[in-house]
Amino acid sequence: MTKVVFKLMTARTLRGREEGKLVLGLWKKHLPGLLPDRFGNYEPIREKFDPDNLDAALNLWEWPFFAVKKKPVE
Repeated sequence: MTKVVFKLMTARTLRGREEGKLVLGLWKKHLPGLLPDRFGNYEPIREKFDPDNLDAALNLWEWPFFAVKKKPVE
């Protein structure tokens, strides 16, 4: 099993909802097959991610923001 970890490095911490909206929007547009199954701000990661309801994730957007994808969609 191969594990891939993405880290987003930015000039400043992405704490605000607007920054989260930008990141999730770009993720959804450019890497839709890698959108997470679950997300959260701490382990264990339990919140179910719904790509059609980004507001649910944005309501919990804090740094750090963890996301897990079990199997990429091609």
